[in-house]
Amino acid sequence: MGTIRKVFDMTLGSHVLEISGRNSLSTFITSPVGMFQTLGVRLPYFVMVAKNMNRQFTIDIQVRWF
Repeated sequence: MGTIRKVFDMTLGSHVLEISGRNSLSTFITSPVGMFQTLGVRLPYFVMVAKNMNRQFTIDIQVRWF
């Protein structure tokens, strides 16, 4: 099982979400909760910054257009 924490990153000078766990298959976030719900985001860009922590890292992003 994984954990998600809001922490302050000194490099970025901002709060970030730290997602960590022993296994990448058991550590994930899903938003929104319901399959047919939306976040209501209308911007055409997705930006993510991943910090190199010298650990294995996987990412899977699914975007649904309605």
